[in-house]
Formats: sequence, structure tokens, C-alpha cells
Amino acid sequence: MDNQENKKRVIIIGGGAGGLYAGWRLSQKGFKISIIERKNFLGGLGTSIKKDNCLMDIGPHYISVNKNSRIFNDVLELLGENGIRRLPSVESFFKSFYKNKISDSSPKLSDVMKNDKNSVIKKLFQNTFSKMNSKTKSSEEYLISLYGKMVFNSLCKPVLIQTYGEIPPLEITEKLYEPISVKKIVNYVNKNQKKNEFVQNSSTFSCYFKNGMGSIIDIFEEKILGSGGEIILDAEIKSITHHEPKTIQFVKDNKIFSRTSEIILYSIPLNLAIKWFNDSPNNLDQKFDSDHISNGILVYLLVDTPKLFDGWILDIYDLTIPFFRITQQTFLSSNVAPKNKTLLCCEMRARDEDKFWNMEDKLLFEETRTNLNKIFNLDKIEIDELLVLKLKNLYRPQYYKIKSNDMEISQYINSFENEYALGTTTFSDTGDNPTRLSHDDESVQDDKPIAYGGFYNSLFRSNQVVEKMLSENK
Repeated sequence: MDNQENKKRVIIIGGGAGGLYAGWRLSQKGFKISIIERKNFLGGLGTSIKKDNCLMDIGPHYISVNKNSRIFNDVLELLGENGIRRLPSVESFFKSFYKNKISDSSPKLSDVMKNDKNSVIKKLFQNTFSKMNSKTKSSEEYLISLYGKMVFNSLCKPVLIQTYGEIPPLEITEKLYEPISVKKIVNYVNKNQKKNEFVQNSSTFSCYFKNGMGSIIDIFEEKILGSGGEIILDAEIKSITHHEPKTIQFVKDNKIFSRTSEIILYSIPLNLAIKWFNDSPNNLDQKFDSDHISNGILVYLLVDTPKLFDGWILDIYDLTIPFFRITQQTFLSSNVAPKNKTLLCCEMRARDEDKFWNMEDKLLFEETRTNLNKIFNLDKIEIDELLVLKLKNLYRPQYYKIKSNDMEISQYINSFENEYALGTTTFSDTGDNPTRLSHDDESVQDDKPIAYGGFYNSLFRSNQVVEKMLSENK
């Protein structure tokens, strides 16, 4: 298969990490690769944006891998040990801003009790000897009846909004906060703060790529192009013919193009891929309630100081500040920005109708500067405005479950000869929980789920499909 014309052709729809990994693997086996990507850049949310000598990750990213997997060996092969920074304890890099202070842990009920002992104890005493009002209609009423207005406003409300982006429905809140003793509440709060942390074990290797998370995307691109493949960006697919020869028609620069191949891989959200199958079952349409989905606004700044706080991510528990999280991206690697500068990413949640979503970049930079000064004293420090990035449907509360038809869609796509569904995250977060990265369970060890994260799982799923495809195309 050395002759380019004799190579079996593969078209991969989607240029995210999973699609690029599959393209790299298949190019090593002698396939001619074409990747068609709708955006004008590769990597999806796993890339790093280059500007003014900065490599800006789209939100906070790192990767955890199973050291016993092929993915681990592939990452080491591609980046080398010098291109990776191992992260032995990711949780220690998280900080919290609460009550005008930066601390190592999230706010707890015990902190509030120090300032309002009488009110909290009185409420707990009342709850012990009385039943909750069955006419309670909202989460706010319920929490105030448990702890009083002061505790609700100073603790419950900022914790819930920081964690979920909104105050959850009553049935969720009742499970989170029960009318129980001080001891049990404190135990719950302590436990609740840890619920999203990794389950670490000897087989887990967590790391950050020293030249930004997008550095592996650049390597995939270089390897695919170097093997004679092609990558087509900013292309909108219009139709796909599924019989031989498989033909994809797409529009780029207002012109219609086509590509033919023997094999097609779908490395995009599968609910989007189904539209290219004319006779697909109606029940595969996937709908969601946009009222529970928030857009994301990411504001990037370069601050003329080596470090603003001793950590990577600062969770904001202050409702007067519009962004809920600050990522100090230079904390994990000094290679992503000029020396002795701090690369910051400030994240806001916003709905379509919110003022921030419709605000011009210049005003968003001003708003970000103003609110940063509530946390840090930056009056005499030079700040360069780098980029404002607005992303649709970025966050959803973890309690809001979306009925996924991915398995059924995948089976349907795979029923077509030489067509394979890689799939990807249906809604692009940082994941199920907006205050932490996406940790999807890939396996279970010693009866405990091992969370490796969305980046690893994307490569893991691609590897499974590539192995299946190679076995069928020997």
C-alpha cells in the first residue's frame, strides 16, 4: 500500500481529538485519510488557541490515562516525557474564593455557624421537633425553613449556583439538604465537596501537556498530512451517499466539493450525524430542554505578574462576581505564555437573553477587569486583553439528565457496511459538572469506578473502533 493511489481511502467527519487520533492510527496502517471539519480549527474544545505568544486552552484541561492502556503508550510516543508534566494530586490545585478570601477548600456550613450560631442552632432545634411545611413550593423556601435567610444567602445559594449554575428544583435540593443534625450536615457538606474528585489508583496517570493541551492536536495534524492525508476545515457537509462508492458532498468557500472513499468514520455528536441518513428511524431524534443548558463566555487575559494565586483553578462563591471560575493556565506550565506572565481564563455562564452574552468584547474585557479587582489588587499591574470566546450550549447541571440515543444511533450507523460511529460528547462541556472537568467512567477496578476524563475516553473509544475496523479490513 505504499503507492498513494492504491491506498484504501477513509473519510473522517469531525476533527476533534478522537477523529484525529483515529486518522493518525489509520494513516500508520497505510490508509489515505481525509478529515472534514465544520469549524475553522481542529481539536474542538481540546485545542489550544494561539495568540500573542500564548497557547490558550479552551477552559481547564488535563488528561488522566490508564497506564496499562495503549492510549498511555501513544501519548508518550507522540509527546515524549519532556512534553508532559505529571500531576500527582490534581485536587490540591483547586482553590475557592469565598467571603473575600482565597482558601484551599470550598465553603462549609461550619464556617457560617461561627458567625450565626444562634440562628442555625435554633433552626436545627426546630427541625428536630417539627415536620417540614408540606406547602413548601420552592428550593429557596425549603432551605430558608431549614437554616434561615442568612445561611441561605451566604452559603446555600452561592454553593448551589457555583456548582449547578442555578438553584436546582425542590426534589433535587431535598436530597442535598435534609433536616438533620449539625454533625450529619457537616459530614454531608464535607462529603459533598469531594463528590467530583477523581478516584485515583496505581493505574492512573494524570498529566498536562507542557505546550498546551492542543499540542497533541498539532502532532496528529502533522502526522496525518505527512502520510499524504488531507484536512479540510470550515466545510459544511450537505449530503452523504452510503452505497459504493461512498460520496460526501460539502460546501467550502461557497463552492461545492465532493470526496469518495471506501470507509466513513463519524467523529461528531451522533445526534448530528443521523441527519445524513435519509431513512433513519424517527425515534433517533434527540431533543433537550434548552432552559437547563447555559452558554459559556471565556475571557482571556495576560497579566504582568508571575502568579496571582497559588493554584490552577479558583472557584468563585460570590454572587456579585459574574464569572464562576478562573483558570490560571500558566500554573501547570510556563510554556503557554511569555516568561513571568500569568495567562488567565475567566469563565461565565450565560443564557441567550443575558446581557453578558450580547455584550461586545470591549465591554466584556472591562467587566472582567473590574471584577478581577474584587479578588486581586491589579490597579498597578499591566493587563493585555487577548480573546473573548463565546460557546453555545457549553454547560448543563449534572442533575439534568439528557436521554441519549447514542447507542441506538451508533448501532444504526454501524449497520451500514464500512461505516463506523466514533461519536463524541453530545453537549460540549467541560462535562456533566460545570465546576469540574468531565470525568466519564471508563472501567471499574476493585468495585470502584475509575474516572479518566473526556479526553482519554474520546481516544479510548476511537481506539476500539479502529481495532474493529482493522480486523474487518485485513
